[in-house]
Amino acid sequence: DRNKVVYPLETTDQHIDAYGRWFDNIPNYTKGSAVTFWAYTPAAGTVVSAALHDASNTEWAPAYDDFRTIQPQTMDTLRHDSHLNMTVELEEPTGYRQIWITLTGKNDARFIRRAVEAQAAFIEGWKATQDADFLNYITFQAMPKLLFEHSNAKGGNVLGMDREKDNAILFQMQHMVRSAADEAEARKQLLAMHQELKDYYVAEGFDVEWEYLGYADGGQDPLSTYGPENIQLLKDVAAKYDPEQVFQKRVPGGFKISKV
Repeated sequence: DRNKVVYPLETTDQHIDAYGRWFDNIPNYTKGSAVTFWAYTPAAGTVVSAALHDASNTEWAPAYDDFRTIQPQTMDTLRHDSHLNMTVELEEPTGYRQIWITLTGKNDARFIRRAVEAQAAFIEGWKATQDADFLNYITFQAMPKLLFEHSNAKGGNVLGMDREKDNAILFQMQHMVRSAADEAEARKQLLAMHQELKDYYVAEGFDVEWEYLGYADGGQDPLSTYGPENIQLLKDVAAKYDPEQVFQKRVPGGFKISKV
């Protein structure tokens, strides 16, 4: 099942509360997922979108009640559909250069609210000083401790999230612009915003060190967030299987453990 529901920006506080309750209920309901977006386009401004997926063959499973009751809903694409068509629905506009940043925090409403506020301030600043043809999305994805408990039961991995004793939320911002100059300016601003958010989360006590490599900008250092033991393991594996450092020095792109 696929259900993408769009709401006006004024429902932000309801969505922050709904997501927290959804997250807390994950151990009781593992047949669905919820990813909440705050999405800006020049035509529509900023709206809130809940991408809800479910495998129970139920249109609105009770676990989604908090999302279902938020009103008004300006769009609802509820249907039974294939994975392919679900993916197509999330396809992004072409012709833009993308900059991504990511952070992780505890399941705390303040984590989401501060990021939403940072997005709003960034968008207003960009509109006032840069090319108005841009898109901006932020997303929040659940990283339940249940996921890492299952991982540990099967031998674990090198990500280091087994260090976390609480549920975590993965935050991502995508900023899309047309020109190389705007991309460079956006990267500079977004990395500064990343550091400001990180400092705030650390000070308030709901930061999670780990950063998701797949969402990280090249100016971030996600491998350094995996924990000392895992960093050493990665270095040992690289030394054993790539002693000439071909992948570290001659293969372009990507994050390199040799630089950590």
